[in-house]
Amino acid sequence: MTEKQKSDPQWVNVGDLERLHSHGRALVRTNGHSIAVFQADGALYACDNRCPHEGYPLMEGDLTDEGVLTCHWHNWKFDLETGDTVIGGDRARIYPIERRDGEVWIDIAEDPKEERIARGFENLHQAMDDVDYDRMAREIARLDKLGVTPEAIIAAGITLVHNRFEHGGNHAFAASEDWLRLSKRARSKPKVLGAVLEATAHMSYDAKFEGSFPFTRGMAVYAPDALLHGIGDGDESHAIAVLHDALAENVPAGDLLDILDRAALAHYQDFGHAAIYADKVRRLMAELGPEVEEPLLLWLVRTLCYSTRENLTPEFRPYGELLVEWDGNAKKPVSAEDFRGLSVREALARALESGGRPKDLFDALLGAAAWNLLHFDIAHDVATEVPIGDGVGWLDFTHGITFANAVSRICTHQPELRPQGLMQMACFVGRNKAYVDPALETSRWRVDDGERFFMRAFEELYDHGIWRNIIVAHRLKTLAAAEDLLRADPQAAYRDTLLAGVNRFLSTDIKGKHVLRTMNQALEFIARA
Repeated sequence: MTEKQKSDPQWVNVGDLERLHSHGRALVRTNGHSIAVFQADGALYACDNRCPHEGYPLMEGDLTDEGVLTCHWHNWKFDLETGDTVIGGDRARIYPIERRDGEVWIDIAEDPKEERIARGFENLHQAMDDVDYDRMAREIARLDKLGVTPEAIIAAGITLVHNRFEHGGNHAFAASEDWLRLSKRARSKPKVLGAVLEATAHMSYDAKFEGSFPFTRGMAVYAPDALLHGIGDGDESHAIAVLHDALAENVPAGDLLDILDRAALAHYQDFGHAAIYADKVRRLMAELGPEVEEPLLLWLVRTLCYSTRENLTPEFRPYGELLVEWDGNAKKPVSAEDFRGLSVREALARALESGGRPKDLFDALLGAAAWNLLHFDIAHDVATEVPIGDGVGWLDFTHGITFANAVSRICTHQPELRPQGLMQMACFVGRNKAYVDPALETSRWRVDDGERFFMRAFEELYDHGIWRNIIVAHRLKTLAAAEDLLRADPQAAYRDTLLAGVNRFLSTDIKGKHVLRTMNQALEFIARA
């Protein structure tokens, strides 16, 4: 019995003991409650008659002398002393019960709301640990009934799993910001909470296949350069220690995010994910508040420490070589067509020629990325005989759009980062040129009414039916990025190409698993060993 029930009970008389003596159970309806009452081996038990799994009547179940009740529909078992689940997931609600002069009394008082909310989050965490999609849905619905906001539910998920990714980065946190935005535009409760469920489920799924990787608790003297150097050196322990000191010294989160934006664009790294994640973390912190600041900053610093450095590979080495030549004075007119068919080095050199026209150059590079998306040769996505390292697919092309959106936001806030952002956009354009079909007929993908297109496309994502989280996350993130970009510049020259490219991407069924490609690559690799 809780302190609340002891101090403010709501005991109700539910009848005499005769029915229990005769049948061992009775169904009681009182004050809107449907309660199953049992007697076993002299003990009395009372629980909600609705099974917390799918609502079947627990009155129909079997009860052992030890007080374990089995629901016959799915074999869930509950300890009626505590309400704990022996087999299954959700807990059963139990009620204090007493004998008084041959009569049965039940306390139907509710626990304090704060206790029920805390228990709801605990139950949600258990469901996430088990990657139990249906139970997550039920726990989210219960929390919503208690007045808990979507923001608080997503924040709780982030706090739970932020330290379960050994090398940081994953798409779940990035997509959570987009799912939250989708929930805000929903017009019905199932859609609002369905978007929250998708964010929560993606986090739980990704975390399930990791362990627990606590962050160092050490501290090192904070300075912006110290944090940048720790990340640049890939020294997670030192970078996290510096971050701990910054948090202890109450360095504003915005200042820390500025530093991490710089770290995210310091190299052409992680095929753009570093900058995308940095932008998403800033958005999430603005939406979810102080509760998630430390978890997200820790996760982002770890992510940046382990980011791959593509600019050190031969294909992208020209990035560093040509970036040092950027002086912001070259103002050659530029258009998206100028970048078609260019290699990485050629695209970088062309971008360098227009560095003094940052808005024009951004539009041209984004237009080129959108054209690549629209003209992606789908044969590369379905091919089964592809060399290792050459397995380019739809998702690679969407990064050119989501990365451009991150660059736009980061560089609007910190204009001094434009050279890095624009030159890295050129890397995307040059890299994807080998996988497009310039002759592809694309008129069928044209979008005339952009507002209606976004409305319909977002609506379809509420019930997408795609089993792979990473695919639906990219669909949502690409659509949201395109909407951001066109809201910022509705008359942009890249408008029609971007809308058509996103339309084609969303209209295409993406192969969820490459069985033969994976096996062919394995056989080829082993044969050469």
